[in-house]
Order: sequence, then C-alpha cells, then structure tokens
Amino acid sequence: MVAYARLSGEDGMRLSRAAFSVMLKFSEFFDDFNNLIDEVDINWTDLEGDEEREIKIKEMIKSAPHYE
Repeated sequence: MVAYARLSGEDGMRLSRAAFSVMLKFSEFFDDFNNLIDEVDINWTDLEGDEEREIKIKEMIKSAPHYE
C-alpha cells in the first residue's frame, strides 16, 4: 500500500478502469463482454419509460452465461 500515491477518488477510478481493461483484453472473455454491452444497450432502449428498467437490466446481467 502506498499512502502518498493519492489513489482515491478520480485517480483511483482511472486506475481501476485501466486495470480492468488490461485484464479484459488479455482474457478469454473479451467477446463475451462486448456481447453483454450490446445486450444491455438494446435492452436499455427497449425498456425506456419502464419504472423497473434498472432492476430488469441487473437481472439480465446476472443471467448472462459468464456472470460469475
């Protein structure tokens, strides 16, 4: 742990996104992640105006084959 690195807030989020993108790029789940993004985008527009849209999207994500 490096206390003086200031990895909280915006810098921490930037570091987290960078680490996630590297892990995703070099794993076997890159195509699955892209498919999940497409499904979420399609369902997000289809459920526009639905009060439970966010809950339904979360359930859809949880039902994805490689959710774990």
